Amino acid sequence: MSTVIIALTEDGCRIAEDLEDADLYMPSRYAVAYSGSYSIESGLKALTAELFRGYDALIFITAVGIAVRCISPYLKDKYNDPAVVVIDDMGKFAISLLAGHIGGANSLTKQVANIIGACPVITTSTDNHGLWAVDLFADEHGLKIENKRDVKTVSTALINGERVAWYTDDPSIEVPFGLYNVPGISDIDKNYSAAVLCTIVAARQMPVPAVWLRQPVVSAGIGCRRGEKSCNIEKAIYEACGMAGISFNAVGRICSIDIKENESGLKECASNIGASLHFYSVEEIKMVEHLFSLSAFVSSKVGVGNVAQSCAYLDSMRGELLLPKTIINGITISLYRRGTL
Repeated sequence: MSTVIIALTEDGCRIAEDLEDADLYMPSRYAVAYSGSYSIESGLKALTAELFRGYDALIFITAVGIAVRCISPYLKDKYNDPAVVVIDDMGKFAISLLAGHIGGANSLTKQVANIIGACPVITTSTDNHGLWAVDLFADEHGLKIENKRDVKTVSTALINGERVAWYTDDPSIEVPFGLYNVPGISDIDKNYSAAVLCTIVAARQMPVPAVWLRQPVVSAGIGCRRGEKSCNIEKAIYEACGMAGISFNAVGRICSIDIKENESGLKECASNIGASLHFYSVEEIKMVEHLFSLSAFVSSKVGVGNVAQSCAYLDSMRGELLLPKTIINGITISLYRRGTL
């Protein structure tokens, strides 16, 4: 976590000095005494605009009101905002002000408080009630959240002691404390106040407010023409997911033959959807291509007769077939859910 500290008083600068692994900004009259620190030259609000975009966490050693006025023009949402922690310049309190869960402000507040001997102030309800938090769980497990508007509904239901259903098709994920495990999606009814579903299955209309958590466990094998545009590849993956009945957000890896390593369309597509990009050699593909239908034309061009499904199969560690080799607007695609060797 990249962290920056803003201190405005001499006492605040002394506190900042105890916090390592962070850049430090302070008025120029104090900066001369602190090696490696930066002077606040352009005004605090202008500086905050720059720091808000460039760091994962901001620590203000100021009054809370100063911090609030500085950050307020740049707030987006709790999924994108950096963590913001405020410490008074006597070091009595460390306050988690913004992005407590996903941004990590709650955790940072506790760390800072422990270092300087301050009282940590955490105001998020789920933490203070000792309850499970869906957004924190998703962040810790590398899951994408769909329909984020219902995250608050789930948290409110838990705080009120209401029943929240839990379903997952991944046996490696344990049932969160306080949620009611159900054997299938169809078992979620109005006996529950809300639901959390951790699955790659496409979202459907539910009888209660539901948050869908997506595991990035799907490998998309791609075969495409040279110079194919990223938007066309992305659209093909989206349509393929619809054919397979899974969420587009479950695609965590894109793969192809290694002669496509320099294809900008593949690189841009992977970046746009937040997937990693992997390539396989002719030798690796030849080890498994016999399992699938082969194309003499493709073989004459790249040396193997099946690219998309062979690569997806290899990339998924010989996992579960979700969509066999399918051609969508000239792009060949296959989907597999990753397994374990």
